[in-house]
Amino acid sequence: FSLDRSFTMASHLQGKNDIEYLYILPINDYLEEKKIQSSVSNWIGPDLQLRERHYQNTTLYTIPSSSKKGEELHFSFSNGLFIGSRSILLLENSIRQLSTENSISKSKGFEQIRRTIGKNVDANIFLNLKTFPKQISFSLDKSHSKFIRNYTNLANWTELDLSFRNRIILLNGFTYSDPQQGNLMNLFLQQEPVKMEMESILPSETGILAVLGIAD
Repeated sequence: FSLDRSFTMASHLQGKNDIEYLYILPINDYLEEKKIQSSVSNWIGPDLQLRERHYQNTTLYTIPSSSKKGEELHFSFSNGLFIGSRSILLLENSIRQLSTENSISKSKGFEQIRRTIGKNVDANIFLNLKTFPKQISFSLDKSHSKFIRNYTNLANWTELDLSFRNRIILLNGFTYSDPQQGNLMNLFLQQEPVKMEMESILPSETGILAVLGIAD
């Protein structure tokens, strides 16, 4: 079994103050499914048993925890995909999603931003700017958390191309802002690109630089 393929990890708000993750991996054929099941069974050992149950014509597998307070892991195979999560609810939602047309691609702006992705990069990062601030707020102290979680009017979607180059991390991308919404980024809708020459006068000790190019 080779991991030489795309791998997707998506974070989701669940409950009031929790984040759960969904892991998706393309599967080539039935033989790969069996190899993954066998690898999981060998990993958990003879003392634990992989549980199975059926949900919407799909088999859901549960990896039991080795301790009473530990969390279970769940996974399934559907439409040529391996789908895994710690949350059984999130896994079930994903299985249902595969049989409907109400996917993330229908989200306003996502399809536009998806067309901008770089091909020869290490990762593509998509940020839903209507929910991302709340997810970020969970890791902050109370004095900053309340401000960040309500900061949902920046734009709609951002796509970033991630590249690693000789001890350098590069991020480059685009942001979509719905012109019909009161987003802060709409202030730049009528702006033309501006040539940046700031780097020619900045000292070498500069740590952070933010430049806004405004034509008028």
